[in-house]
Amino acid sequence: MSAAPLFREGLSESEIARKLGVTPQAVHGWHQLFCRGGADALKKRPHTGRPPSLTEAQKKKLAKLLLDGAVASGYSTDLWTTERVRDVVRRKFGVTYTTVGVWKLLHRMGFSWQRPKRRPKERNEKVIADWLMNTWPNLKKRGAGEGR
Repeated sequence: MSAAPLFREGLSESEIARKLGVTPQAVHGWHQLFCRGGADALKKRPHTGRPPSLTEAQKKKLAKLLLDGAVASGYSTDLWTTERVRDVVRRKFGVTYTTVGVWKLLHRMGFSWQRPKRRPKERNEKVIADWLMNTWPNLKKRGAGEGR
């Protein structure tokens, strides 16, 4: 909109670009719009494009489903993957996303990628706690390299 009065004054596109701190290409595009529709053509218009596939209410329901865990949605483990989320969205809401689309949706909803901690099935917490309480202090007292 700042360019409209400058166009009316008859300034060149390069002069206007310098005054406004923009590229001459931007001013050229604005000038074409101005010539076709006047100052009204330079007004900001809402961005068009594909509307979001899930409504805000559906996103809230999806967030609850995710927080309830994957087992509650019929999976054998509680690990959510983008493929699993994509499947749940399709089944529950009838909306199809790509894997990347699911990742972007989850990111916009405030979820982040997490890597599950891997623990051996054979891990025995009682034995580990006992070792930390009894064996480790004795090893520390002797110092590194001693008793070898």
